[in-house]
Amino acid sequence: MSASSSDPPNETPHSRPSGLLVYVLSLSVILSLVTWGMMRGRRAALAEYVGDVARADWERWRSKASKQAAGEGPVRRRVPKSHEPPALVLMRDYFWQCLVGAWLVTGALATAMVFLFGGMLRSGNWQPIEDPVHPALRKPASDRDAE
Repeated sequence: MSASSSDPPNETPHSRPSGLLVYVLSLSVILSLVTWGMMRGRRAALAEYVGDVARADWERWRSKASKQAAGEGPVRRRVPKSHEPPALVLMRDYFWQCLVGAWLVTGALATAMVFLFGGMLRSGNWQPIEDPVHPALRKPASDRDAE
């Protein structure tokens, strides 16, 4: 029995890392970075928007928005109903929902990229182009004569 011409010499099927293993490891690294970034953003939001100064700033902004809602200002604005800044409510009360959403979007994008790049790499139908303008992209003369 002879080896097929497409098999590389001296290479067993287990000598290369599995594509699935590389995908799982890289996805876990990416999702870890997303988690780290979200946790860091949550800490920053809590540090910025919790406290008496932040509450006074928010109330001051709400009073300005109520004046603009009455028609005093360049735009007509609705008065926010919340007594806390939306970023604080989002990162304090809905953090886990935001994190799961970020995981889902990141995972979907990473999976799509893996399929796209994998399809490009597995495709054997590509041929180099011959560009008359750029000499670096021209085929060698020996290849042109063979056609």
